Amino acid sequence: MNSRRPRHCLSHRAFLAAAALLAGGVWMASAQEPAGAAGEIDGAADDSAARFVVPVDAPATRALDLSRAETDERIIYDVTIDVPGRKIPLTARVPLEAGQSGATLTLSVQEREGRRISSLALPAAPDGTPGDTPRLRLGLRSGTPTEVTLVRADASQAASYHLEATNGEDGNFSFSDDTLDFAEGQTKAYFNVTANPSRLETLELRITRADDAGDRLRLSFPIVRSALAAFENNFYVCFIKKIPFGTREVRTVGPDGAETVRTETIYKGRWHYITNGLKNTLSVALCAVLLGAVIGFFLAVIRSTHDKHGRLTLLNAFAKLYITVIRGTPMTVQLLIAYFIIFSNLNNKVLVAILAFGFNSGAYVAEIIRAGIVSIDEGQMEAARSLGLSYTQGMCRIVLPQAIRNVLPALGNEFIVMLKDTSIASFIGLDDLARGGSIIRSQTYQAYIPFLAVAAIYLILVMIFSKLLTRLEKQLHNTGTEEA
Repeated sequence: MNSRRPRHCLSHRAFLAAAALLAGGVWMASAQEPAGAAGEIDGAADDSAARFVVPVDAPATRALDLSRAETDERIIYDVTIDVPGRKIPLTARVPLEAGQSGATLTLSVQEREGRRISSLALPAAPDGTPGDTPRLRLGLRSGTPTEVTLVRADASQAASYHLEATNGEDGNFSFSDDTLDFAEGQTKAYFNVTANPSRLETLELRITRADDAGDRLRLSFPIVRSALAAFENNFYVCFIKKIPFGTREVRTVGPDGAETVRTETIYKGRWHYITNGLKNTLSVALCAVLLGAVIGFFLAVIRSTHDKHGRLTLLNAFAKLYITVIRGTPMTVQLLIAYFIIFSNLNNKVLVAILAFGFNSGAYVAEIIRAGIVSIDEGQMEAARSLGLSYTQGMCRIVLPQAIRNVLPALGNEFIVMLKDTSIASFIGLDDLARGGSIIRSQTYQAYIPFLAVAAIYLILVMIFSKLLTRLEKQLHNTGTEEA
């Protein structure tokens, strides 16, 4: 291997596919003439993929030689080029046909607006037959014309190439020329492409030779948008864009009275995942808090009665055990145990979540209410008994109303905590609010918009319920003042 064409023996695997590749390449800025220096490709001994670093200072162009010693079979090299100063490497698939010992790639690097702009020109197959088409990811800035250079290696004859956007609707992409004409001996031609306001993430560009359909090249351009345009586009994709959301049967009756049934696809925006999840979240939170309040009320009465009078020993022991176990184990574990063990035969996930969260809340509510009962002076109960009220009547009419008014802020805090804790209901597959955001992320690969939307909804709910609790506290305080 000499300095002009280094030859490293790369092991290979045969690919049974059609031969060849149109000589072509894509530039994001005006191309430079080759400087003539050869780059080196270092191939691993047991891998046909070549990965190398090219020390090119912008603006510069280098010729990179890919060589092999054995030429009996066809091989496709997956080439990745890391350009210093450029975050995204260039990748391409280079086929070498049987009998072809090497190929020359041309790498061009430029500096534009403080960014490194790179392009890679691929070699032609020796026999000119159609073959694999590479996908080179070079960015298009939305609304800004970008100059692209088509490079061909075989310039022995004139040729005409047709440009076509294969994935864009009319008006999404525009070209300065729909057809590129190469004269004999001409190796480069230029055109401008503009990504107009579009919902598409990439431009799929097909370049086809007019007189030879087999001579073709397909390229992929990611669309680069401004921050505001990117947010607007991602918001549309995450919430507004309609997607298949199930099917329904449509029955029609013809003129002859015959009934036909056809299946129709329902299209909805992904925001339905959020609204459906919000409904389940509120249902679970409200029902769980009510269940927890009932359980906590009875446990608090049992424990306070035992502490004062020594009664209900067995029930008090059960209440203490229940509170200890619930407060000593994580909510997530309790939910999984409820779903997979205790209520394994129950197919209603919402009901399982309500029971699990309700029993968890009951332990904390019990201690909150018990603290409120202890805070009431014992003279209140003695006065009630002196007026002829029984212990139960005195507790329900005198002590508990005052205790609940005292612990209402703590109860409100427990409700807010429960509302947020319902976000772990997705562990059992419940379509709650948090899971709705996760589904949107998995479908769109956009994380920040759906999760920020979910966080904002939780924040709004907490603010609303906090405001309602504050008003309730004031009303109870005014009522107590008037009675006093």
